[in-house]
Amino acid sequence: MESAGGGSADRAAEGRGGEGAPPSTESRTAAARTVNREASASNQTRTFQKKVTKWGKEKGKGNSNNNSTGGKDSPSHGNPVARKGVSSVLILVGLPGSGKSTFAQKLRSKGWWIISQDALGSRESCLREFRKALQRGKNVAVDRCNHTRAQREVWIREALSLTSSSERTKIYALCFNTDVRECRRRVMTRPGHATLSPQEEEEKNVVFRFLRESEEVKNREGFIKIYRRYSKKEEEKGDEGRLLQIILRETSGKQYEFRRLTNAKHHQLDSEAKPFVPSSSSGSSREEGSANKGVIDCSKSVLLLFDLNGTLINKTGRHRTIKSRPSLGMLLKLREFGFTLGIYSSATLKTCTKALKQMVEDMRANGQSKEDELGVVFRHLLYRDFCELAPGVMGKPWDTVKPLGKYVSDINKCILFDDDEHKVLEGEKFHHVLVPAWDGDEEDDMLECLVESTLRHIESSNESDVRMAAAKVSLDLVEHAESKRGGTGGEASPTSATGLADLTLEAP
Repeated sequence: MESAGGGSADRAAEGRGGEGAPPSTESRTAAARTVNREASASNQTRTFQKKVTKWGKEKGKGNSNNNSTGGKDSPSHGNPVARKGVSSVLILVGLPGSGKSTFAQKLRSKGWWIISQDALGSRESCLREFRKALQRGKNVAVDRCNHTRAQREVWIREALSLTSSSERTKIYALCFNTDVRECRRRVMTRPGHATLSPQEEEEKNVVFRFLRESEEVKNREGFIKIYRRYSKKEEEKGDEGRLLQIILRETSGKQYEFRRLTNAKHHQLDSEAKPFVPSSSSGSSREEGSANKGVIDCSKSVLLLFDLNGTLINKTGRHRTIKSRPSLGMLLKLREFGFTLGIYSSATLKTCTKALKQMVEDMRANGQSKEDELGVVFRHLLYRDFCELAPGVMGKPWDTVKPLGKYVSDINKCILFDDDEHKVLEGEKFHHVLVPAWDGDEEDDMLECLVESTLRHIESSNESDVRMAAAKVSLDLVEHAESKRGGTGGEASPTSATGLADLTLEAP
């Protein structure tokens, strides 16, 4: 049999007319290029055929229902080729009632296998179905709360153990950071749920217990990418459907139809799906992770903004003396851990300056600060001119709100501590910690609780997203206030007093 190189050389000679004359340098170069090009094409064809043959064998082993060559999943019918060991796994993470199962059903309609403990009953049953799906080369979504690292690690370890090092399963996470009040409202209004009834939630406060136990999802756990969904209004705006399309596109990986493979170049077998840049809203007025040329740069550290009246000082008014809240110096601990501190008040610049001077003097008098410059403690000051008029919010024509997205470079790295929940824009409530107002009690230790809770829930001063941490800090402050008033302190009370962050009430 004539080799590919020899045949090419003969054809090159025939192209010169067969006169036997010595070929020119240009002719020899052209002939050599032709030989190399056709030899490369021949090698590519053989490589391609070997891969297709290998995939066909794996298909026969992986699907016992279609062992014959003419089965309905045979390549000759143009159906997707089985991909043993190269599946995509999407681990859903969220509180009960956050919308995981609803989203999972949309994935099911797109051909994904759904591992749901609500349907299967136990984690052992879920693991068996999980292994079966991956062994068949299916894309799998795990529909459980998965709110701790230990729970997520089970699925990650199992997925990686079923594949070789050269064909690792791709693992993604989708976090449902739905407002805890909305989650509880859904749980309390869904009858006949398989695992969590309204009666059990009423007795045990499962949603809030899961919130306290929740651990932030990190890429270092083994995830290629982490998707996040925040607002229940995303579905109304069409963002949820867009998020679904993004996930389907980015997790598609090595999924091809045989009809495409027959005419494809060999390098397409190992290519990934084309990246798609998300454009959905993150629950605020700006896109998640987008840059904003605001007055405050959050790129290097998390920004913590504090209200004045009722939060750090007493409720001021005409002819009233400014008093600092007890344990105000505890805020210096946040600065020592690398956080950036600032003030965001609806008071005038004159009033804010007067209050700041008094606060620093009080801290210095108590031996808590030796700084002489206000800017060393609070690096940024946003006063009334930075607020927006919102007539009627509290029934007064001069009511204002405090927009965050307009003035910070990355709103996901910013938290506003305020004693008034009406000061926050609707789309930015995930960045708000509602601090119980100070009533003048000299034994008040709310700021100590605030600092301790913040350091516990925000792992680093450069955390990329602090919204889940803000919700946990709010819950801690509510429980602390309840215990100070004589409550049990353990589980969150479903009947918090007026003025506190009553997280168990229905979402507005």
